[in-house]
This record gives sequence, structure tokens and C-alpha cells, in this order.
Amino acid sequence: MQMLEFKNRLNEATKYNADFYNIEAEFYDAKNEMFFGEGARSYSRVKNMIKNLANKTNKDVILDIGCGSGYILRAAKNNFNRLIGIDISINMLMKAVGHGNNILCGDINYLSVKKDAVDVVSAFSVIHHLYSPTLLFNEIYRVLKPNGYFYADNDPNLLAINLHNLNKQSPLYRFCMGFYYLPVRISKKFRDRKNSLKGFCEYLIKSNVSQEKYNKLSTQAEHHLDSGLDADMVRQQLLKAGFVDIKIYYHFCGNRLNDSISVLEKIKILTKIFLKWDFSYLSQKKPLKEFAPFFAIVARKP
Repeated sequence: MQMLEFKNRLNEATKYNADFYNIEAEFYDAKNEMFFGEGARSYSRVKNMIKNLANKTNKDVILDIGCGSGYILRAAKNNFNRLIGIDISINMLMKAVGHGNNILCGDINYLSVKKDAVDVVSAFSVIHHLYSPTLLFNEIYRVLKPNGYFYADNDPNLLAINLHNLNKQSPLYRFCMGFYYLPVRISKKFRDRKNSLKGFCEYLIKSNVSQEKYNKLSTQAEHHLDSGLDADMVRQQLLKAGFVDIKIYYHFCGNRLNDSISVLEKIKILTKIFLKWDFSYLSQKKPLKEFAPFFAIVARKP
């Protein structure tokens, strides 16, 4: 009975993601660049990671799961002989056409790929959408070649969210933490009506989607967005699937992983430290995992 319930939850999450991203597709890239920097701010970081992993393999095949509009596929271009993208949303895949040699519509928990066929599997902003990643990790392990790599990025960090919730009653802390959770930047392209939030709301109305329905789908599709993911637990799940050499990188959605902290970031982090009355972080030079809102993870199949 427990297994049946588990499968039902997996299937529900898959359906919610398909419904939600079929709606989101029209404005997905513009919205994510505006609110989460999933464009220029993180593109160089992702591209460098993909290139680095390609150099560790024979650069033959990369499979991007939850490929969306083709963000990773664009970054992987010229690094692999063959690009494959898979997503549950047909509307998102229509945006990705042209960025990969093969674009597949399907459930990422059941990959239609042969065993030991892929050099690198990537998943950008994907894991937190799943009810549980256990089945997916087993599938990724199956399709990877020996010494192939799995790279996931841009998943919400549980530790940072917990700290945020602990201190959210403080206006000063809310301002500091909000700097990372909502890095809104205004640029010329967002003044264009089509890419504006106003345009998105009008699009929902024309699509006969109520705000209530949209919000509900968003909550159901972004399964762990508000609660975050425990990166150490993800590590344990990957170990159980058979992966080795697992590395976790906490970051601020910038252009590098484990980037050095800027002066402005140091000021904000110091403020948070005083609010928490914990000075042990002062000796750390890397992004502090309790404050960095996102994490990436790299694992190897032996």
C-alpha cells in the first residue's frame, strides 16, 4: 500500500508540473531572469561546469532532464557530439526545439534511454519539483556510462530557508535575506509589454487560467521550493543509488560556484551574523551554506 501511495504521489507531481509549465512556457525565461537570475547571472557558471564535465568524458552525449526551454542545452552546445533534452511539458519543449539534437516529451522518472549510454546527465532547477528524487537518481545511474557525471544546480537550500524563517520577524534580516531570494533587476527587455508581469497576467486571463488556479499549480509543481532541500540528504540518496565523488557547492546564483564573497555580501552576512549572535562564520571564506539560497551537486558513476 505504501508503494502504491508513493507511485501515486510521483504521478501527481508529474501531472502538476506538466500542467504548470504548459502555462509558464510563454513567459518562463523572462520571469526567471527577472526574479532568480537564471539567465546571464548564472549562464557562465553553468557553461563552465558543463565544459569541465565534458573534458572529463569523451564528449559524446549529454542528457538534460527537465530541459524546459533549453537553458542547459544552449550552454552545452559545442561541448558534446549529441544533445538530448527531456521534459514533461510539451509547450516548454516547443521553446527548446533547435537547441538539442533530440527533444523528448516524457516523465523523467522513467527515462527512455538505454543503459550506459550517456556521458553527462544535467538537471537545472529540477530536483525540488519532485515528490522524491529516489527513482530519478536510480534512472540517472542506469543511463550514465561508467565514469559518467550527474550535475544538478539551482535547487533551494533548506538551511538558508530555515534560517530565513527563524529570523523573518526582523525587518532588517528580512531585507538582508530578501536580497538573495528576490534579486529583481530592471532591464530594457522587461519594459517590453510581452515580457512584463502585466503581460503575463493578461496571458493568464486569455488562457482562461485564474490566479487561484495558477497559484495552486505553482505550489504543487514547485514541491520543495518553500521548504527547500537538504543537500546532505540528497548526497545520501545519491550514495544509495551508487554514485561516488559527490561534491556540494552552495552559491548565490552568481557566475561561479563557491565564489568569493563581495564587499556588499560581506556587509549583509555580517548583519545576519549579528542578528543571529553567532560569530563562528567569520573565519569562513567560502559562501556560507546557511546563507547561500541555492546549491549545486556533482556526482560520478564509478
